[in-house]
Amino acid sequence: MKPLKLLNRLFSRGVNSNVLSALYSEIYNQPICAEPAFAKSIIDGYLHGTIEPAAMSSDNVLDGETRLTYKLTDNIAVMDISGALSSRRISGYCGSAPISYEEILSDFRSIQANTNITDLFIQFSSGGGSAINMCDLSDVFYNARGKGLKITAIVSTMAASAAYGIASACDEIIITRNAAVGSIGTYICLQNDVKANEMAGIEFTYVVSDAHKIDGSPDVPLTDSAKQGFQDDVIAIDTLFKETIARNRGLDVSAIYAMEARCYRGELAITAGLADRISTFEEVVNEILTKSEKQKIMTITAENFAAQGEQISQLVKSMSDLTGIVSQMAQEPAAKANESAIADMCAAASVPDTIAKLLIKSGATIEEVRASLIDSQAEKSETIKIDGFLSAKLQGEQPPAALDSFSSIEALEVQRKQYIGAK
Repeated sequence: MKPLKLLNRLFSRGVNSNVLSALYSEIYNQPICAEPAFAKSIIDGYLHGTIEPAAMSSDNVLDGETRLTYKLTDNIAVMDISGALSSRRISGYCGSAPISYEEILSDFRSIQANTNITDLFIQFSSGGGSAINMCDLSDVFYNARGKGLKITAIVSTMAASAAYGIASACDEIIITRNAAVGSIGTYICLQNDVKANEMAGIEFTYVVSDAHKIDGSPDVPLTDSAKQGFQDDVIAIDTLFKETIARNRGLDVSAIYAMEARCYRGELAITAGLADRISTFEEVVNEILTKSEKQKIMTITAENFAAQGEQISQLVKSMSDLTGIVSQMAQEPAAKANESAIADMCAAASVPDTIAKLLIKSGATIEEVRASLIDSQAEKSETIKIDGFLSAKLQGEQPPAALDSFSSIEALEVQRKQYIGAK
C-alpha cells in the first residue's frame, strides 16, 4: 500500500529517508525490461546484488577494486552479472545496490585495455532491469566483436529481458540445459494510490504548468491521455530493444515480435535462435584452458625454431657448399685421367706436345681424339685431320681468349703453319 514505508522497513538499518526516495524513483514509473516474476522482487536486488565470486582475491582482481570482474588466468577474465540491473549505480546508499550499466561498461573498458586478455566470460543470472541505456551498452559489446577479444555469454540460470539484451551482443551464447533466455519485451509499472488515500482521508492537490506534467503520479487518477503517453513510450523503447536483439543475433525482427516476450530454455532457446550451444561454465573454462595450453606449446615451438633459424640457414648453406666441393673433388681425378690419356695417345702418334696441349685445352674427349688419330693414320694425313679437328673444336666450343698460349685465332694459325712446315 505504501511503498516508501515498505522500503523504510527493508532498509531500517542506518539508511536515511532520502535514500528511499532515490530507490523508489529507480523502480516506479520507469520503463522496465524485466521478466515479470523477477520484477516483483527487483527491490530485493538492492539488498542482495553484491557480486563477490569466491575466486576473487587481491591477486586476481582486475584493475583495482571491482565487484563484477576478476581474472581467471592472465588471458581469461570473468564478469558476473547477477540480480537486478539499473541504469546508474547508487553508490553510498547501501552496500548491495543492483549492478548498473555504468559499472559493466567501466569493467569492460578495463578488460579491453588489458592486451593480455584474449577471452571474456560473462556469467548471467539476471531477469533484467531498467530499459534506460541498456541498448547503448549492448551496442558497445556488439561493436567489440572481431577485434581480438572473444566475448562469451554463459547463462547459468537466466538472462532475460535487459540481461538478454547484453548477452545477445556477445560473440557466443552458451546456455545450460535448464537455463532460460528471452522475455524480450518492455513495460512500465504505474502505481495509483488514489483509493488508498481516500480511505486514509488524504487528498492531494497539484498546481501544474502543463497538462501532462503529473502524468503517472500515484496520487492522481490516471487519465486515458496519460496512459496513451506511457503506451507510446513503451512501444518506442521496445522497438529499439527488439531491433537490437535481431541485429545482435542475425534474426529477422519479425521473429522477435512473434516470440511475444516468451522465455525459452535449453534446446528450445537454440531452436529459437537465442542461444548457440549447451554447456556449463566449468566445461567452457576447461575447454579454453586446454586450447590455451596447446597454443602455448605451439608458440614455444615456433619461437624456438625462429631463434635457431639463422643457425639452420647457415648449416644448410654449409652443407650446400660441402656438396659442391665434394662434387668438384670427384670430378677432378676424372679430368686428370682424361688429360693424361690424351697426352699418351698424342705421344704414341708422334703428335707434338704443343698440339697435345691444345687438344686437352679444347675439352676434347678421349674418344674424339682417338677417332681423329685413327683417321689421320689411315689416310696418312694426320696433320690435316688433327689440325682440322682442333680448329673446329677451338672455334666452335672454346673462346680464344680462354687459351693459355694463344690470344686469337690468328696466333693459332701461325702455330699451325709452323707445325705443317716442320713436317
